[in-house]
Amino acid sequence: MIIYRDYFDSFIGTLKIVANDQFLVSINLAKEIKDCRSNHIVKITKKWLEGYFKKDVPNWIPPLMPYKSSFRQKVINEVLNIPFGKCLSYKDIALRINLPKSYRAVALALKENSYLILVPCHRVVSKRGIGGYSLGVDKKIKLLEFEECESINL
Repeated sequence: MIIYRDYFDSFIGTLKIVANDQFLVSINLAKEIKDCRSNHIVKITKKWLEGYFKKDVPNWIPPLMPYKSSFRQKVINEVLNIPFGKCLSYKDIALRINLPKSYRAVALALKENSYLILVPCHRVVSKRGIGGYSLGVDKKIKLLEFEECESINL
């Protein structure tokens, strides 16, 4: 299987976009820049990111590699429904997937999010504060401030 990759510069750093012939595989912070090899999925992902960083989020997403865990897939699908500028708690997500006591498992599932920005795990916060983020709390705060998130105090 051929792997494609390209990069996208943003205010939180350079994002590395990885795809195969069928799915977006990941969006993560680039540790180093390597040769680019683009395909349709990488190109539409860059277009989506361009819209996001202009505060004009597209109403579509590139095809994501399905998760093997049905729980994780439910969590990701629910997080995809959080609108730009809104925040929910881990407990809110657990309630929305009808597993009200699984808020810690929700946090663990989001810790493994392979699609930074696109699957907006930065919009999920702790009831007691900002919560964690794989890129660090400072980048989470930058993203929430950029979105003018109205549900929490930064």
